Amino acid sequence: MSYEHARICKVGWTPKTSRLRLEWETPSGGEEWDEATISLKCTPHPDLLAALQALAPHVVEICEMEDLQEPAIEVRSVTYTWAHDVMGAVITALRHLQNSPAPLVLNTPHKPSDWYGDQEDGDPAQLLPEHTVRALRQLQKEAIEFLEGKRAPEPEQNDDREAA
Repeated sequence: MSYEHARICKVGWTPKTSRLRLEWETPSGGEEWDEATISLKCTPHPDLLAALQALAPHVVEICEMEDLQEPAIEVRSVTYTWAHDVMGAVITALRHLQNSPAPLVLNTPHKPSDWYGDQEDGDPAQLLPEHTVRALRQLQKEAIEFLEGKRAPEPEQNDDREAA
């Protein structure tokens, strides 16, 4: 199956259960899109996990929490939207708290990467910053590569047997 024209709609990672969830759409003709979802226990390629975690400073920026140290943020998922061929996104992350057994769940506000349709004026702060768009596209690229078969390298086996 070719994912050349696929649009990623969700990338989610649950490290506790090693579960990856991907949702995507592929064109089915005209204006219609087919939807597909996969949720599996696996070890994704480190590049995919790195692209997901690379969004931590963007969560801090979008949520206007600049005084928060981003290493305290663990990105868990991104939900992408598509309208008028414009990408939008919501990033979900966790912040572990010192005095609570459960983490704080952070959802960024939904922001589009560009203005929708004929809307061209407005406060640019309402759009995703360009560096965030690049980071989101990198995660999409890694998700597509996962769908195409890119996985974590197999651990090397130590073979103590001597060659005969």
